[in-house]
Amino acid sequence: MGETISTLVFRPPNPTYLRPSRYFLINTDDDGNQIPAFFIKRRGARLTLLFSHGNAEDLGMMYNRMKEMARVLCVNIMAYDYTGYGKSTGKPCEKKCYENIEVIYRYLVDIRNIPPEQIVLYGRSLGSGPACYLAAKTANEGRSIAGVILHSPFLSIFRVVVDCGFTMVGDMFRNIDRVSQICCPVLLIHGTQDEVVPFWHSQELLNALPPACRVKPFFVDGMGHNNIEVYQKHMYIARVTDFLCRYVPVTKDGKIPLCPIIVPVSERGSIEIRKSSKSRLNPAWICHGAAIVKQAINCERIDTEEPHLASKQRNKKSNRKNDIYSVNKIYQNIALNSAKECRNDQSSSHRSDNEESRYSPNNRFPPSSASAEL
Repeated sequence: MGETISTLVFRPPNPTYLRPSRYFLINTDDDGNQIPAFFIKRRGARLTLLFSHGNAEDLGMMYNRMKEMARVLCVNIMAYDYTGYGKSTGKPCEKKCYENIEVIYRYLVDIRNIPPEQIVLYGRSLGSGPACYLAAKTANEGRSIAGVILHSPFLSIFRVVVDCGFTMVGDMFRNIDRVSQICCPVLLIHGTQDEVVPFWHSQELLNALPPACRVKPFFVDGMGHNNIEVYQKHMYIARVTDFLCRYVPVTKDGKIPLCPIIVPVSERGSIEIRKSSKSRLNPAWICHGAAIVKQAINCERIDTEEPHLASKQRNKKSNRKNDIYSVNKIYQNIALNSAKECRNDQSSSHRSDNEESRYSPNNRFPPSSASAEL
């Protein structure tokens, strides 16, 4: 990935102070790079939440909230910063995020001796990328984690700006291509008035999950990207607690099943999405999207999972000229034909969504004042 995309995607805040006794540093590679992390142990807890935070956050902002969350849910919580965030070293990128969560996961399993069957991944917004990656990886390795909670997740980075219905060249955090590999219960949390990551991202992720993993989602009328826990705190806690108790149960002898629970048919979530031939634009991200699209078209894609192929891929640039031209034409058509229709499509979509969810204007809360960050 080019530096332009990484600069737009990753927006680490100025490091927030956190008392040194509350966190520790863990090595992420052989070059000496480190990331900070903390482990909050809850007495009597049988489960551990591995929490991947959203953008424009770091551990200093999260500690008190995570401590309260551990108390209310009666779980241990492991949280960490991505490379380039907080007290960590290095520059953030997609590959580093995957390496970070793998290192933290190995710490829980190898050092804390917590089995995968007692680990639940919680990915909030940007954190849904590492969470989906690790959930799919552990499933493919034959020993899946116990469950996944995706809070305001996205299909992929490019699709936050514009969704053409397929994965674009150079796209990042391709959650839509990974969720089908997950084999444990998944709870989706999303506000219907989210202006950062549109609500339909969670709807499509739900339908992309294997049926046996589709827990009924927690879609909250009138809520935005960052305010569900604030305005719907009690309902939020109740739904997360119910998910942990019902789908990651502990037996009478204190043991957890070795295989993830299969969600009963009567309890599975599903939603019918009306397919449209038009590409969908997110107005709040058009300014960011212009630079992302330009980078995707003009630069070579480097496969982040196989960096040793980078030089070979650069040498094949001429062979991909026709593909890049096709991508360019697609985006030109979107820009010319969809921009005029965007407002009408959005207003009609909002009306239909509100009707389906029985949305009442009296229940509407103002969208979060936070900037458009994942």
